[in-house]
Amino acid sequence: MRQRLGSLSLVLVAGLSLSCGRTPAPSLDRAAVIRLSHELLDAYDRADEDAFNRFVGPTLSIVYPVDGSDSLQVDHDELLRRVHGRHERHDPPRSRNYGEEHITVGPDTAVFLGESVEH
Repeated sequence: MRQRLGSLSLVLVAGLSLSCGRTPAPSLDRAAVIRLSHELLDAYDRADEDAFNRFVGPTLSIVYPVDGSDSLQVDHDELLRRVHGRHERHDPPRSRNYGEEHITVGPDTAVFLGESVEH
């Protein structure tokens, strides 16, 4: 079964796992943000708690579109709870294809906005 998710926005702060503030964030270019975003979502889709935790900082959130004009924001703690639940239930791994992607990179923030189709 295919589910169209539409636009998916990830806010990745200070180089993902380096967002704790102890270490300066590495410089990220567009290709790195896309690669890291795909790796993060792959870990989420596989319910791989260790891999997912390596990516996330306390400010990570995912915004899902709902009913065209509304959206649902899922914060760091809820994302970790969901990955843990999928892992505990032994949910089957998911996969996804990506469509249009837009990247914005600032001094300590990277935003990945992209379409994906989940399988």
